[in-house]
Amino acid sequence: MWPDQHRDLARRLAELDRAGQDPGAPALGAVVRALDGAPVAVEQLSDRLVLTFPVGLFDGSVRFAGDARARLREVGTRLGAAGTTVRFVVVGHTADVTGTTGGEDDRGIGLRRAEAAAHELAEAGSRPLSDFPTTTTDGRPVRPGDDPAVNRTVSVVVQQA
Repeated sequence: MWPDQHRDLARRLAELDRAGQDPGAPALGAVVRALDGAPVAVEQLSDRLVLTFPVGLFDGSVRFAGDARARLREVGTRLGAAGTTVRFVVVGHTADVTGTTGGEDDRGIGLRRAEAAAHELAEAGSRPLSDFPTTTTDGRPVRPGDDPAVNRTVSVVVQQA
């Protein structure tokens, strides 16, 4: 994603934040129900859901680890039924390694992980890839201090459209 696209995504997410959308909105509730039993943890915040995987999805680079592709595809299939009343953002993460600074390499790896995951989610859910914009946390791990392998992952933010 190019810098202009990052700014546009940040602007759109801020607009959704200002809209103060109801956390009990039917569309988000439907997503929670669709993900029941899926290989992903669902955290419901005031206006969005954050989906996190309990295991790292990638090896030390951008290759899927173990059954990661199957996990993503199962979640993608379930999200495919969510309709057009929700928006997704796939966020790439990197490992929390002592002594690193979150440099350009970490950002690039995080973004490539998000793009790889977005492709799997879109394909499995029969949705266009454009339904899964990507971003990165600029080298910040999803679970600081945890096993570095767990942070080689993505999270998915789901918001009311």
